[in-house]
Amino acid sequence: MQNRTKRPPAARAASRRSASAGPVSRLQPYLSISSRSTVRVPPELARKAVYLAAPVSAYESRAYDAAQDALMAAGCFVIAAREAFSSSEDWLRRFPDILRSVQAVVVVPAEDHTVGAGVLREVVEASVLGLPVYLFSGLRFHPLASATLRFLRDGSRVRCAEIRLEED
Repeated sequence: MQNRTKRPPAARAASRRSASAGPVSRLQPYLSISSRSTVRVPPELARKAVYLAAPVSAYESRAYDAAQDALMAAGCFVIAAREAFSSSEDWLRRFPDILRSVQAVVVVPAEDHTVGAGVLREVVEASVLGLPVYLFSGLRFHPLASATLRFLRDGSRVRCAEIRLEED
């Protein structure tokens, strides 16, 4: 008697091939298509696992791309927020575990230097874990301690604070 629930060997092999060629994990590093980065990464960040945080409004910015490209060129394993989460609920559930798996956090604010409540929460959690936190501004990495944080009077969850350097 023949088992009709089994697929023929050719079909099984085809399904294995398509499964292995499926979507790439969101936690795999971003591969830069640029040949060179003009941004200098501090030696203490080079070759580390880095979480790249930003408000959703900055995900497609040139600054985010530049920070990610520079970190990758410096040998960092980058977990980019824009690629790691499928929704706010997914972020809320998984970002604490991701922070525990990295060695540093880099924040890329929106073009108007603002961040939302989510980025602030990531910064606080990283600080509690003892992780170094950097600000990417002006195509440079700066320790977050060298920046000024100002809460906005008319803020919202997506835009509640401004992070600036003295030189901005």
